Amino acid sequence: MSHSHNTAVAVALIAACASVSALPAATMRQALFFAEQRAGRVGYIGWPPLLCSTNETCTDSLPGSYCADDPTKTPPYFCHEPEVILKDGLAKPVGISVDVATQQVFFAEDDQSGGDTYWPLHAINVDKSGFRSVLPKLLDPQGMDAIGSAKKVFYTEHHGQRVGVVDFDGSNQKVLHTFSGSDFPTDVKVDYGAGKIFVVVGNALTTGQKLATMDLDGGNFKVLKDDIVQAYGLTLNKDDKMVYYINGGHGGFIGKFTYDGKDEGKLLDILDYPYMLDYDPVQKLIVFSEAGNGDGSLKTVTPQGTNVTKSLSLGFAPMGVVFGKVPVA
Repeated sequence: MSHSHNTAVAVALIAACASVSALPAATMRQALFFAEQRAGRVGYIGWPPLLCSTNETCTDSLPGSYCADDPTKTPPYFCHEPEVILKDGLAKPVGISVDVATQQVFFAEDDQSGGDTYWPLHAINVDKSGFRSVLPKLLDPQGMDAIGSAKKVFYTEHHGQRVGVVDFDGSNQKVLHTFSGSDFPTDVKVDYGAGKIFVVVGNALTTGQKLATMDLDGGNFKVLKDDIVQAYGLTLNKDDKMVYYINGGHGGFIGKFTYDGKDEGKLLDILDYPYMLDYDPVQKLIVFSEAGNGDGSLKTVTPQGTNVTKSLSLGFAPMGVVFGKVPVA
């Protein structure tokens, strides 16, 4: 998620997830949280799209939404939900992570237009209350991963060349690994139960970028792959112990391998400027973006590389996405 990629994808999602026909009876609904750099805001939108045939289907379940059942479109129709903006007026937010249990969203601003600049690691509650600074300053902060079971946030400092961790309350900050030379960490994902941290590492070029792993204390650092092009997104399928990453550019792909770096392969090939991705553990789908020429698209694909489907229309350009849950109104 390099901040230098300021012209990141404009996301437009144009069809529904056909497997969803109604909201569950539970009081929580899954949501897709986003950090939108160009508009300087963070927020969320309900996920997956709710199929509909009438406006009543939407308004009864999702107040404020409407059904896209106009004659210029083709089925399946889906409810257009309003985006919920948690915080705006921000200076180029990039990384974002969510802890469902405490309903906290963690994010950082990253405006580096004036040179290397420090920014806080922020937190805000899903109900928009409790905006605060977890850490007062990080150098060029980007990707992060909040681990609710441990009450810790793992984060990267891109030009700071560090991967670190801090408790939700801002205590016990620790640098886990410091990079050197032209290695600049951009994103981090953690499987706390497996004791593994995975980091995307950029450099001064778009080629020869890396994906590395280490233990939770920073030990046993190991580069798993060192020939990635435009390595932006990173996500984990913790059930299957798989790593998925973006190899960007025209003709890019989604790559994959096991936690130990074996069974390497391509999940999906010949993509048009893929940029970011996350794993949806509820639907068991990988969500990824393609920039293309002009407006891009957010799509889903199975962990087997099948059933590639365009999804919910957003009409904005998130730099980071992550799944969470929010109370149903």
